[in-house]
Amino acid sequence: MLKYEKGEKESLNLCISYRTISLIVLTLVYVLIWNKNITSSKVFIIIGMLMSGTAGIYLYKNNYPDNNKLIIVTIIMECLAYSIFIILSGGFASPYLWYFINILMVIMALKPFGRYSKTISAGLMVLMLISVLIQKRIGIPNNPASFQYSDINTGIAFVLVYLGFYLLLESNDKLLQGRADLLESKKRSERALQHTMNVYDALNLFSLSDPQKVMDELNSTLFRTIARKGCAIFKVNSLYEIGLCSSEGIIEDHVSNMAEFILKTIKFKENGSLPGDMNIGDDLYKIEYIRDSSNILAILFISGTEEEGDEHYRMEYRFYLHFAKVIMQELDIQAMIESFIISEEQNRIASEIHDTVIQKLFSISLNISALEASIGSISDEDVKIKLRDIRKNTNSAMKTLRETIYGIKWDYNHEETFDKKLATYVQEAMAMNNIQISLNLDEDTSLLTPNKKTALYRIICEAINNAIRHGEATEISIDVSVGQGFATGCIRDNGKGFDKNSIPKDRQGIRNMYMITGILKGALKIDTAVGKGTVILCRIPV
Repeated sequence: MLKYEKGEKESLNLCISYRTISLIVLTLVYVLIWNKNITSSKVFIIIGMLMSGTAGIYLYKNNYPDNNKLIIVTIIMECLAYSIFIILSGGFASPYLWYFINILMVIMALKPFGRYSKTISAGLMVLMLISVLIQKRIGIPNNPASFQYSDINTGIAFVLVYLGFYLLLESNDKLLQGRADLLESKKRSERALQHTMNVYDALNLFSLSDPQKVMDELNSTLFRTIARKGCAIFKVNSLYEIGLCSSEGIIEDHVSNMAEFILKTIKFKENGSLPGDMNIGDDLYKIEYIRDSSNILAILFISGTEEEGDEHYRMEYRFYLHFAKVIMQELDIQAMIESFIISEEQNRIASEIHDTVIQKLFSISLNISALEASIGSISDEDVKIKLRDIRKNTNSAMKTLRETIYGIKWDYNHEETFDKKLATYVQEAMAMNNIQISLNLDEDTSLLTPNKKTALYRIICEAINNAIRHGEATEISIDVSVGQGFATGCIRDNGKGFDKNSIPKDRQGIRNMYMITGILKGALKIDTAVGKGTVILCRIPV
């Protein structure tokens, strides 16, 4: 079967147009040279040429490029028919001799004989000249048996015209090939640009901290690139339970069936025997198991695609499967880091509560017991004084506990918003320490996710606490803004500062600020020096 190309179709249309025009013109010329000498043989030749020419045009147009065998048969039949009609209509004197060039042009343009097309067309030209020669030798009536000067001239012209068509079509082939190469180069450039844009979008996944959002964005990337008919991806834990899932372009019932397949199948089968596809109704889904060296990280279901035979598609397919594996590994690493952070926070809180809060509460308990024992033996005024001392110690214990454990619940009954909670902390810090704190919050902070609010709240509270306890600051300014893809917190104080290169090992607060920011793919910068105050700048991607 001939390979369809736009340039080849244009060549066919050119051949058909030329054949149609030349058949009409040459028939008119043949009629004009009769000189009123009309015979049945001449009428037969005209009808035969018109019928064979029309049939050839029809067969070429309706079978090229799908039926190459029929094209070859048509060419052979036309060669036989035109040879006979040319001999009967005058040989070299026949106007239809020039129509034979159509056959040669069709062979050179459509190349039905493959790499032998040029050789066969040259052979047919020689065959045509031999046919005319045979006509001269057998001496058909109304034709002289010897060659005339006009016959030689016609034969040379016939050869030159054939060579002209040959060179013209060769040049046209080169132009078409050049255009095809240019279009292919353009397609490759567009494909490379699109691939680069998709990779750039995919790499943004590394800046996200919400695992479900990472899954959704990854699934969207796969849907745009290698799974345009639909895909679903399921994050699997070490117990082969579904932790996260995301789908696009797939109906909900099918997603449920996929989840059921995971829970029922991979728990009971060895990795090597897991199925590579599954049918849900009339739809077929290809299954890819995204693994590390020891277990399955995720399972990807891809709806059937017609592009699997394309080399560029296969390259992209392998790339994005590897990319999905990297993302799944990144999610596992982040989960482990978060678990470590939580453990570290729990240890820090437990240690500080044990060292400070519990002792203060123990002291309060002793004071209450002493007051209880002394009631009746001391005056009411002394009781009030001791109660004031107990209340003061209680407030101090509450303050210490608040500094140790920062609030992490937001928007609960619209009473624990980020703005209100931070403002309350600032007011209490000013009242208890007799300092000035200015707070400037962007209205867009309400759009932040809970984990980002928690991170900013903890970092700001830690910075205020450090400025008061260690920096002995009297003025603190806090600015929080959201824009250009980041939530930014800036805390400045006029304290005594410190040497960043000699931070005591027990300064757990600064270490926690760095770790909290890092887990959210953000950056923390501390600008300080002894005697110059401190500026803490925190940037967290939204």
